[in-house]
Amino acid sequence: IYVVFRGSESITNWISDLDAVTTDYPFCSGCKVHKGFWDAQQGAISGVLTAVKALKEQFSSYNVVVTGHSLGAALALLSAVDLQNAGLGPVRLFNYGSPRVGDTDFANFIGSTIADRNRVTHHKDIVVHTPMHERFTHIDGEWYEADDSVPVSVRACSGQEDGDCSYQWHITSISDHLWYLGMKLGDDGEC
Repeated sequence: IYVVFRGSESITNWISDLDAVTTDYPFCSGCKVHKGFWDAQQGAISGVLTAVKALKEQFSSYNVVVTGHSLGAALALLSAVDLQNAGLGPVRLFNYGSPRVGDTDFANFIGSTIADRNRVTHHKDIVVHTPMHERFTHIDGEWYEADDSVPVSVRACSGQEDGDCSYQWHITSISDHLWYLGMKLGDDGEC
């Protein structure tokens, strides 16, 4: 069962992306998450839970895979926890070009909650460097794609912000955000 969240497409989505105010995260004492991402996810999760519950009743042996790109990756991460908490797990998470979603406590909580988590980053992708690291931390599970070569080559990274993977770059690229696993995603106006 696949739950897929698309990336940003409209001005409203970009506002959600840029709203770097934090809010309390209800499933983890002391954890903070990006308010814009949280609000966007809360607008969608009820329908997602209903649909996945219905599918799990029909196909109880099926796994649940949650994925997304960009803003969709942030929503996928938050939704993976909701699905797991609703007893629909274990959940597998695959994110592409994800921004940072919460603080270090939140990233640690995810590490102990979602066992199968994969955060794919591409070279100098600008979005994986947002919001700023001072208040936000990536989850671990990074798989780094160092360039645009085909066949695609990714390598496992360690920890939450590996200095040998995407975190090594200080000058970033919008075009790298639109190129994952040998495929162009969207165009220069959407991500």
